[in-house]
Amino acid sequence: MDRAIDVDIDSVSERVCHDAVVGIWVACADATTIAAKATDQIVYKINVTNKGLKATEYTIKEDLADVLQYASLENTGGGMLIDDNSSDGIATKTLLTWPKVTLKPGETQTRIFSVKLAST
Repeated sequence: MDRAIDVDIDSVSERVCHDAVVGIWVACADATTIAAKATDQIVYKINVTNKGLKATEYTIKEDLADVLQYASLENTGGGMLIDDNSSDGIATKTLLTWPKVTLKPGETQTRIFSVKLAST
C-alpha cells in the first residue's frame, strides 16, 4: 500500500451481519477474536488520516492479491479493481483503488469494501 510521509493508514477488518428488518449492516463479531468460516462476508474498513501540517493528495489503494485467493470481492465501496502491474509480467486485477483525494491537515477519510469467503 502506498504511504505518503505525512499520511497514516489504519486498516481494520470486521465480520458483519445484515439486519434484514432494518436493512443495514451491523457489526456482529470482531475479526480479531473470531475465525471466519466458509461463505462468511468480511468487511474491511480503511482509515486514512493526514497527520501533516499541509493538505496532501493521496490515492487510497489496497492490494487484495492474498485475500482474493480465498474470497471474491462483493462490494468495492466505490473503488475499482485494477491490474497490479506485478513484476512477474502477469497482469492480475488485485489492486483496489479509489480516486485521488486531498486530505486537509487532521482530516480522516474512510473506505469500506467487502469480500465473501469461498465455500471450500
